[in-house]
This record gives sequence, structure tokens and C-alpha cells, in this order.
Amino acid sequence: MRAPIRRRVGVAVATVTAALAVTATGLAAGIIGDANPVASNPNQQAITKGEIQAGKAYGWGVKTLDANLSPDKQVSDVDTFISLKTKGIIIWTLDPGAVGAAYKRAQKAGIPVIDFGSQSNVNSTVFDERGYKCTAGAKAADYIAQRVDKGAKI
Repeated sequence: MRAPIRRRVGVAVATVTAALAVTATGLAAGIIGDANPVASNPNQQAITKGEIQAGKAYGWGVKTLDANLSPDKQVSDVDTFISLKTKGIIIWTLDPGAVGAAYKRAQKAGIPVIDFGSQSNVNSTVFDERGYKCTAGAKAADYIAQRVDKGAKI
């Protein structure tokens, strides 16, 4: 595996492990839903790989559904995870307005939603990794800064 991909996977594992640890209280082994915005993207593939590795550490499986950049499909994916009674949903929200009601349905069903870095700001989101000082963004900036000309602003 190329070094940049390994680093992305490592950051994804660390971030998702932290996110899953927040939701771990009271959760038995089960399935975590990954509402992937676009599974063909290499960065999303690295995140999914990290989710799977982190899930294994807790004895959980990860089921990924691909919205393929469709907000409507992403809403359907969240509803599918609710129907499957997953133990949590990891998502990078494509359209906060579209998925807001589905988030509320997940919350009503007792399913934590982890918004993985989008700008959703939906009150029913149980966990927003940006708000808990996770360092994925800082690590990514450091990684880029080490590889660009000195004096570049990151």
C-alpha cells in the first residue's frame, strides 16, 4: 500500500475509533451503518477501510451503502440502517436539509448518528467529530505542509 494511502487509512482508523468509542457505551456487538456519500472516491475508500478496522476492534461489523452523491439516496440509506436496527450510523452529510428528518428518525430509534466532518449542524446528530477536537484535519494539514514549498499557506 502506498504511503499516502496508509496515512489516510491511519487517520481514518484513529478518527473513527474515537467516534465509535464515544457511542460504545451500552452497545452490544452488532452492525454499524456507513452511509457513504461516494464510495468510488479513494479518500472515502480509505475512511471505509478505517471504519472496518476500527469496528473489528470492538467486535462490530460495518455495512456500507453508497449514495453516489445523491442526497435522496443518502436519506434512503439512513432509513435502511434504521430498519436494520444498526448500532450506529456513520455519515458525511451531502444535504443537511434532506437528511435532517432521517436523523430524527434514527435518534427516535435510539441509533447514534456520527456526522463525519460535514457541515450538517443538525440538532439530532448525536456526534459531530469536528466538535470534539479530533485531529484528523490538523494531521492532514501537517502532512500536506511537509510536502509543499516552504512558505505555502495551508
